[in-house]
This record gives sequence, structure tokens and C-alpha cells, in this order.
Amino acid sequence: MTYQVLIVDDAEVNLTLFEALVNRIGKCTPIKFSNAKNGLAFAQTHEVDLVIVDYMMPELHGVEFIRLLRATHGKKNVPILMITANDQKQIRYRALDAGATDFLIKPVDKIEFMARVNNLLQLGASQKALSNRADLLAEEVRKATFEIVHACPRRPNTVTLKLGHIFCAWRTTQNSFHGAWTCLPSSAVCCSMQRRCTTLAKWVLRITSCSNPAG
Repeated sequence: MTYQVLIVDDAEVNLTLFEALVNRIGKCTPIKFSNAKNGLAFAQTHEVDLVIVDYMMPELHGVEFIRLLRATHGKKNVPILMITANDQKQIRYRALDAGATDFLIKPVDKIEFMARVNNLLQLGASQKALSNRADLLAEEVRKATFEIVHACPRRPNTVTLKLGHIFCAWRTTQNSFHGAWTCLPSSAVCCSMQRRCTTLAKWVLRITSCSNPAG
């Protein structure tokens, strides 16, 4: 698997440095933009695995960049690493509120940069896998619901057993997600994934209860 890493910074020296560091990680294709608006347009219309964006840029600062990207359909789960020379807490709070995943302060430490980028890529890949699994389980629940509605009265145990298998699969997904979630920085993306797992659990429990009434 090759990761697509978008780098947006108005300083050419930073673009060159970050590109070299991303290449050293391996299995990554860096895509550079010195113009924030052009970088945003690319991120909104292409699949990327990580966005590295500077805060201080003339046409579009990093917080606004993040806000606009997160508002784009299908871009709520993309990991975003914001790099800035500004260590004020209010800036970080605004960036977190906009949807930033992690931060680095200039001057950037090369080892820390590579470690954070690698971690975000791995966590992003895990998040995609968990999201796909949640979608698959949701489809299984939909099919099981259909079977319950149309099932022959002589086959309730078969349907209940199938729902039990789905529930066990959901529990495995939830446990895997919880492990990855606790490693991630504060992010609305994590909360959204947790809500999906919780909603799916409620449906499975409700359907199981309906298919096997007491007495």
C-alpha cells in the first residue's frame, strides 16, 4: 500500500524538507502545494491519507484550511497534521475545534516529524478498516432484520443464532476500535466512529430481543 501525503506550505524550503522526510518513511507519495487554495482544492477532490498543513499562510491560514476541508463531503476522517511556529494555546484550541488531528511546532524535529506522520498514517489506515467493518456489520444487521420480518415461525432460533454471530463480530470491532481510539489525539472523527459503533450495538440488541421474546 502506498500512502498519499499532501503537504501544504507557502515556504519552499519547508516543502522540500517535509517531502524528503516523508520519502524517508517509505511507501509514501508526497504531493506538494505552496498555494493553500490550490492545496485545498486538491484535498477536496482527491483521496489522500494524510494532510500536513502550515498555519501561517498568506491566502488561507491553517485553521481555515482545516475547517473548509472538514466541511467537504467524505473528508471528515482524513488525518490532519498542522505545523506552526505559533505555540499559543488559543490557536491550538481553534485548530482542534476545526478538526485538526495533531500538531508540530517549528522548528520541526526530524525524528518527531517522521514518528508523528507514520503514526497518523497507521491510525488512519486502521480507522478506514474499522469503518469498512462497521459498514459490513450494518449491512448484516439490515439483512437479519429482513429475515426476522419474513422468517417462518419455525426458524426463530436460526435467526437469533445469526444475530448472535453478528453481535460477537460487533464486539470484536468495538474492542479493536477502542484500542486505536485511545491512541488518537482528541478529534471529532474519533467521537463519530464511537457513535457509529454504539448505534450499531443498540440495533443488534434490539433486534435480538425482538426475535427471541421472553416466554
